[in-house]
Amino acid sequence: MNIRKKAIITGASRGIGRGIALTLAQEGYDIAFNYSSHDEKAQAVVEQIKTKYGVNCYAFKSHFQEKGAIELFVRQAIDALNGVDLLVNNAVYAVQGGELIDIDTSTMDLMFAVNLRGVVLVSREVARYMVKNNVEGNIINISSVRAERAFPGAGLYCGIKAAINQMTCCFALDMAPYKIRVNAIEPGATRVRNIEDWRQEGLTDEEIAEKEKLSRKIPLERMGSPEDIANAVVFLASDKASYITGSVLKIDGGLILAGMPEEKGVPGSEDRGWGYVLKRTEWDW
Repeated sequence: MNIRKKAIITGASRGIGRGIALTLAQEGYDIAFNYSSHDEKAQAVVEQIKTKYGVNCYAFKSHFQEKGAIELFVRQAIDALNGVDLLVNNAVYAVQGGELIDIDTSTMDLMFAVNLRGVVLVSREVARYMVKNNVEGNIINISSVRAERAFPGAGLYCGIKAAINQMTCCFALDMAPYKIRVNAIEPGATRVRNIEDWRQEGLTDEEIAEKEKLSRKIPLERMGSPEDIANAVVFLASDKASYITGSVLKIDGGLILAGMPEEKGVPGSEDRGWGYVLKRTEWDW
């Protein structure tokens, strides 16, 4: 009897998380994931996985900043799957945080709750299950190349992702005696929306054109796709990676190699470095 493996994914209703869910389902995993919004998109992922790949899929709406939400989600997911072999921590509150003098406390608290505290607590709950049930499983954290490079206006986001990388290494040591491997993946510029999505979000044609230019600044001359990240997840969770733990795998097409600016600086900075920050004389705080 072929027993299917079981994966829990945080934040899989769209973007990279959706790509990971679909790819793991194609590999034969039963899937349980959480999402915080976009009910229709989450249900569409569930239906696509069930009908196209013939595996089980469960979606749970939860908000990680709420007390007890993380523990409840993990219990629900494990009960639905009847176990877990793989955790992918992908959920992210995708804002940069702003320049130091502009940081908003409520935004900062939400970023820490979802992007950092959420990773720790979901990992803890899943690790406890794996240890108690002798599951030699995998935990994979989705980090970012921004963990390795300074970006103006992104101190909170970059700092949290850097913390994820270091926690990955430490947790790998913690879990090694139980043969539970812990690794991280650093996506670079990854296309998670098409032009129509951008228009619906209110971007102008000029702004869309600027985003499209990014591909030419990447050594491999294209943006990444959710499938690029998902394929790395499949590899790290497989027996082919059985001797890999505490590693951070960069998947960015060479983006952050020396001298590779991700985007142009603020207006008026064309003759300066891409990281130039314009000094202001007026504030709204």
